[in-house]
Amino acid sequence: MKKFGIRAYLLPVCAVSLVGLVAACSSSQPDLPAPDCVKAEDSLVLMRWGTVHADGRVEGHQLASSALLSAFEQADLKAESTSTPVGRLRDSSYCAMLAALRSTFLKEAALYNPGEESRFVELSDPPRHLYLRALWNAKYQTFGSKVFRALYDSLQTLPQAHVEN
Repeated sequence: MKKFGIRAYLLPVCAVSLVGLVAACSSSQPDLPAPDCVKAEDSLVLMRWGTVHADGRVEGHQLASSALLSAFEQADLKAESTSTPVGRLRDSSYCAMLAALRSTFLKEAALYNPGEESRFVELSDPPRHLYLRALWNAKYQTFGSKVFRALYDSLQTLPQAHVEN
């Protein structure tokens, strides 16, 4: 009878351990340390940039406060996004881009000039109830979009040049 008692306890322990292992291995966000410039209140900051196509489809990149860079896609601006990790940025690159994005949104007026194909840059900071997006027509290079186009071009270099291996 004692052999059955041990088996009865062993099976649930193994099952719980297996479930825990599967859950740990399948988590979508690795627990990465944040760069030095990220304070506790900045832990949910998200930078995104990309293209909104004529059919409403959105694609681009996003940069989390852990400096994890991901490519993302959405069916439209309101749909849930799916993302694929690209790599982790060097701390210095992440901090420079965060400072540039914050500075640009503080200095520049709002920009909303959509076209058939539009580019965008956005900064999301939920703890501060802050969501900023600049959107412009990719076909034209207007004076109003000049600063955001330059920022967009800088952000576009991140996947190729600044990801840690």
